[in-house]
Amino acid sequence: MNRYDRDEVAGGVPGGQDRRVNKPVTGILLMLAGSTFITFNDAATKFVVTDHAVSQALFIRSVFSLAAIVFLVHREGGWKAARWNSLSAQLICGVPLVASVFLFIWSLSFIPIAIATIIFYLSPLFVTALAPLLGERVGWRRWGAVLLGFAGAVLVIEPTGGGFTWMYLVPVLAALTLAMRDLAARRIVAGETSLSILIFSTFALMVTTLPPAIAQWTPFSALDYGLLAFSGLCFGVSLFLLTEAFRYADASLVSPVKYSGVVVAAALGYAIWGDVPSLSALFGAALIIASVLVIMRREQAGSAGDA
Repeated sequence: MNRYDRDEVAGGVPGGQDRRVNKPVTGILLMLAGSTFITFNDAATKFVVTDHAVSQALFIRSVFSLAAIVFLVHREGGWKAARWNSLSAQLICGVPLVASVFLFIWSLSFIPIAIATIIFYLSPLFVTALAPLLGERVGWRRWGAVLLGFAGAVLVIEPTGGGFTWMYLVPVLAALTLAMRDLAARRIVAGETSLSILIFSTFALMVTTLPPAIAQWTPFSALDYGLLAFSGLCFGVSLFLLTEAFRYADASLVSPVKYSGVVVAAALGYAIWGDVPSLSALFGAALIIASVLVIMRREQAGSAGDA
């Protein structure tokens, strides 16, 4: 488990009390449940953005998410854990996250949830591809995995297929902006708590979506509010479960389990919207996940033998 993961399970504060427990099965189950809830969150939001502006849905969902944040603040010992030290560092991390969330949810208005989710998992590949810009060394094995993953993305998108639309590139852009956020988080986590990053990003999303939400406001039905409340609850529950997973098992063990979200997204897409991924998309998804797992393994090994 790297230092970032240790900070996550110790309240996000370097040097905080280590409350890890060695229960790998529990960690795997928590990661599985967390990945499932985050996909439920996406599915509920997809229902709403079909008929309403994305900014409107995201603003309301963020309001409902505040309950989860208050719970986490209480759990981590109060608002001290949420205090940030550098506004510029928070902005560098928060702005690309807001962009990523907006782009991904926008893509759900036009393309199947399973396809959007698969493409969104390109993010770790972008992180690796962009790492040299920060002076980090990337060996040939990881570069090979990146190229393999991007080849998988081409199979998922099928740019020469009859069903191709340029909206398939929106989750690609969402994955890229999330990668930029993750690279920023690598640098600022040494001086900022994980909870402060979460809270700042949530409020940044609320502030940036409120003006366009007001401008494009259309009445919500009780069902819409219920779906967004459910979405916000699922987001909060998933955040808690995903964090707890690292408390019970090493990141190298539980992190690959998050890709169960692709299976959940495909199942929901079929059950609710009748979407059936093509064989090409399924094969592409397998390539993307395999390439990410290769990169994770190389990073866990410290890339000592990369060349």
